[in-house]
Amino acid sequence: MSRPLEGRVAVITGAGGDIGGAAAVLLAERGAAIVAVDRNPAGLAALQGRLPNGASLVGEQLSIRAEEIGGRRRILKYNFAAEP
Repeated sequence: MSRPLEGRVAVITGAGGDIGGAAAVLLAERGAAIVAVDRNPAGLAALQGRLPNGASLVGEQLSIRAEEIGGRRRILKYNFAAEP
């Protein structure tokens, strides 16, 4: 499979849910390192097991510093849903 996003970092909010998790897996398959953010730790733990072999999960919190992901180009996937 082509890895056109190699060297990029994808920051995905709501990554522990269905849509955010699917986006994280898709972007990881295409080579992006993933910063997964969610208020649900169990969802993030489940995501770790769904990422493809060799995927890089950079962090799981909003307070990650820019120097932790280096000067790589970033992708932001803002995925938010509120419960009624």
